[in-house]
Amino acid sequence: MRLNEAGRVVQDIWDALHGHYPCVELDCFVVMPNHIHGIVVLNGIGAQFIAPDHDGATNSGAMNRAPTVGEIIRAFKARCTHGINQLRKTQGALIWQRNYYEHIIRSESSLQETREYIANNLAQWANDRENPDAVGAQFIAPNYDDAENLGAMNRAPTGSEGVKA
Repeated sequence: MRLNEAGRVVQDIWDALHGHYPCVELDCFVVMPNHIHGIVVLNGIGAQFIAPDHDGATNSGAMNRAPTVGEIIRAFKARCTHGINQLRKTQGALIWQRNYYEHIIRSESSLQETREYIANNLAQWANDRENPDAVGAQFIAPNYDDAENLGAMNRAPTGSEGVKA
């Protein structure tokens, strides 16, 4: 995959996650033409606690806790959106779909399978049902200049929305 500028923004922000979240270790990652895959490892995650207040006040103190996966992904998507919108000179344009898919990896064999899936995902893009070229997506395009060909069949444009990487 040769990333365009938007893809490089996504890759750079992924690479910087550990700097924002020291408890995060980054594993396998790939930017696809219309989505991403990545493994986030959360280290040193424990129960929440209230830090003791040393001045004797009751019910005070700072909440100390590790970020949730949702917080990490939300921040990642927000930073990518901001960076891509700056790049495109757009403001507030949506980049990502709502939500995300997560899966907890509980074993070494599952980790290896997930890494292989991510590593091989680009090779599978040609057959992906989300790839407009793979499914032969077509649409009827209005042609207002030529009454005979009004609504002529055309190949669907690729990558007209979302992050193209």
